[in-house]
Amino acid sequence: MKNKTGIHIVLSCLLSPFVLNAGSVVDFDGGSKEPESVATQLKNAANNSVASSAKEAIAPPAPEQHPKLMTEFGILSDSGEWTTAQSTWTKEGRYVEAVPGSYLLFDQFCQNNTQYYWSLSFSYKMETVKKQTISPGHSHTNGIPPPPLTYDGVVVVPNPLTVSNIPPAAHHKFTMKMPAFATQIAVNVRTTASCDNTESTDIVVVREKIMSPMPKGGNSVGYILPFVPEGAAHPSIYNATNDFKAVLAKFGATWRETCPGSVSLSYLRMSLPLGGVFDMNSDWKEPYFGHDKGAAVDLSKRDIRKGNRQGLINLLCKDFKVYSEQDNDPSHYHVVSRKEAGDINWPGAVACCLKEAGVCPSPKACIDLTQGSELYPEKSDCPYLPDDLDCPYNTFR
Repeated sequence: MKNKTGIHIVLSCLLSPFVLNAGSVVDFDGGSKEPESVATQLKNAANNSVASSAKEAIAPPAPEQHPKLMTEFGILSDSGEWTTAQSTWTKEGRYVEAVPGSYLLFDQFCQNNTQYYWSLSFSYKMETVKKQTISPGHSHTNGIPPPPLTYDGVVVVPNPLTVSNIPPAAHHKFTMKMPAFATQIAVNVRTTASCDNTESTDIVVVREKIMSPMPKGGNSVGYILPFVPEGAAHPSIYNATNDFKAVLAKFGATWRETCPGSVSLSYLRMSLPLGGVFDMNSDWKEPYFGHDKGAAVDLSKRDIRKGNRQGLINLLCKDFKVYSEQDNDPSHYHVVSRKEAGDINWPGAVACCLKEAGVCPSPKACIDLTQGSELYPEKSDCPYLPDDLDCPYNTFR
């Protein structure tokens, strides 16, 4: 398969006898064998194309040319096709972008080498906090290191990975699954003298789409952002896409206009600066489900009078999906964009909008607390909220 730039990129094959570390997934231009599934047939066809094109494309080097390591990157799309990974050059080097949980292809070859077998050593270092660029947002101090990179989510990539006896005109290709959390990965590759003793470093930035901090709230704008203490494991938790920030700010203004005497909405958490897994226990696992793409906010339920909660839900459901989360303290609503977020499918989330729950008023679990006691009197102090019974914002006509 050939991409728009003419670079051949293929899916990684089975184990190669040239790899010194067990468990690696390497392809020297289609030399491995496996059962002929449809996916395998397509992959082998791509491999054969790479092999034949490599032989045709690499001519004997001119006297002034020297062997040189080259690395290209590919991303496996949702539709199952390989495309060139987005990259940019800075004075620090090349930055390559990948989405959390995606598959990144490394295609390495020794340019201008037509005579000698060559070897390489591949190593990486993960940076979950980066000061020179945008931080991924994880500043853990509990001593639990990030999990290692894998080929497929299970088989661990050796670090370093050493590969020997690569044929002169062959490509060394393998894929790695990017972590589910945002990070920056410094990838270092060294080659032997037959490939000019090259050493190169590229930075793989694992991130979601562009997001930025939510504007500071206050009573006048109808919402607040609770203070994040110094030294927190996640110092920046109020990040979102521009579209989601706009609808959240607009809803805060609507709440203040509708309920001028009520306390402001408390937006507990959104997303980390680069998205990805938002781990409550600093263990790189996802208890804050759905906070990976900058299109969700947890809204405190305890800060809303019980008598106002159904009206708040009715008001929210016009532009958002609303769920009551039962498994995290304090009790809160998980609010997601109708345009940007998918359906909620994790345990402990109760749908509150008519379109998702199928009932109106909302289920009792959407009104009652599961943790903590009520902070304010139960009676509503906002008579202008949509009525509990006719749910005008839930009809979606």
